[in-house]
Amino acid sequence: MRWLRGRTASLLLKAAILIIGAIGQWDTLMGPGMMQGRALMYFTTQSNLIGMALALVFLLYELGRARRGPPMWLWRLKYMATVAITLTYLVFHLLLIGRALLALPREAKA
Repeated sequence: MRWLRGRTASLLLKAAILIIGAIGQWDTLMGPGMMQGRALMYFTTQSNLIGMALALVFLLYELGRARRGPPMWLWRLKYMATVAITLTYLVFHLLLIGRALLALPREAKA
């Protein structure tokens, strides 16, 4: 796996974020009752869209091989998006999944 280092790994990871994010957002928007735009009100959706947009911007910077990297404000925005995604994960994992498991019928828990 020597080829999967540095720039190649970075490009593949950014492309994977875009593809998986687009599939997830499409599935969310096509869900029942979501086409009225209510899905865009949720913090989860907003943080995912910001993360996807930043992955696209950083991918374009890397493909363009710009002499100067992205500006500092873009790095700060990337940091904020990372914190938002992490917060979404922690709330889901620590608060919501337990309630969902408690709501399952007894047979499904085993």
